[in-house]
Amino acid sequence: MHPDDAGALFRQVKVGQRGEIIYEPVLLAQLQDGEILLEAHRDPYKKKSNESLQFIRKLAAANNLGERIDWNKAAEVTSRNEGVAREISAIAH
Repeated sequence: MHPDDAGALFRQVKVGQRGEIIYEPVLLAQLQDGEILLEAHRDPYKKKSNESLQFIRKLAAANNLGERIDWNKAAEVTSRNEGVAREISAIAH
């Protein structure tokens, strides 16, 4: 979460209000035009650093996207951990 977004969220939450923090340093998205994006963040807690590409493979398979992903691009994105969504479609849109 971007620090500005965290600040905005902090102002909206009341003391004692329950919430859930989802720790997922890797995000996969399919746009309406079919383009597939992958965003990988640095894993400061080292909870999932060795599992990023494995996680993406499972997520892609569960959503029938495995054959539509350029896995070389996906490996590059997960190794860089830039925190920027990058296009990983096997065929560019």
